[in-house]
Amino acid sequence: MKYDWLTKAVQVGYAIDASDDFEGAVVNAKAYNLDVLCILDSWMFNKSSTFTLEEWSGNVTYYVSQYADYVDAWEIWNEPANPTYPLLNLNVTNEESQENLGTIIQFYSKMVQTASPIIRQYDPTAKIILFGGLNLWSGGDANLVLDKEFARQLAAMNIQQYGDAISVHAYPWTGQVQQYVWGNYTESLAYYRGLFTNKSLEIWVTETGQSIRRRRRWAGTVCIWLMLLHISKEM
Repeated sequence: MKYDWLTKAVQVGYAIDASDDFEGAVVNAKAYNLDVLCILDSWMFNKSSTFTLEEWSGNVTYYVSQYADYVDAWEIWNEPANPTYPLLNLNVTNEESQENLGTIIQFYSKMVQTASPIIRQYDPTAKIILFGGLNLWSGGDANLVLDKEFARQLAAMNIQQYGDAISVHAYPWTGQVQQYVWGNYTESLAYYRGLFTNKSLEIWVTETGQSIRRRRRWAGTVCIWLMLLHISKEM
């Protein structure tokens, strides 16, 4: 299975946290005619991943209503099932991992059902991006397996009705991108696409990059924060 890959310039809101000048960042992005993708994430809670749905609703309402004129797409959380910083701070790699992952899935579903109508109300032309970046590959680490199960259960709950696109993250998890990595990217894309009966649901690559330190840590390395790789269609 092959995909057409189109590039589109964006300013990624993930780089902005509560201590930064959020308004200044989005206003400046628009001044340069960039599309803005804002990730509604832990920065709204002082970097905490534990909060109530009431707190979530309040923060989503505030930011979406205040910055609708500057934001073109809203992504709901970043990598909710990531074992390093999972949603609700629940361990997804121990003996209780399945139960904890189930709790995360149920909570994320409620987050989406809460945020989607708020976004539609205050920013009706904006895209709603779901799943927070499903990994296309994670080497020997658990991220890909967790993300596939996370996506499978949420797709069965028909979560796609609340959004316009799903996001994926494409990192090689090696010092350089090998040919087999591209094969795994394609495999994972086919898996995620196959979960959804709505074939018009877009897939956005919202993060990709290449380590310049030949290690599987992306903080401080070259990541493409200002590019959105948008998979337009299957071939």
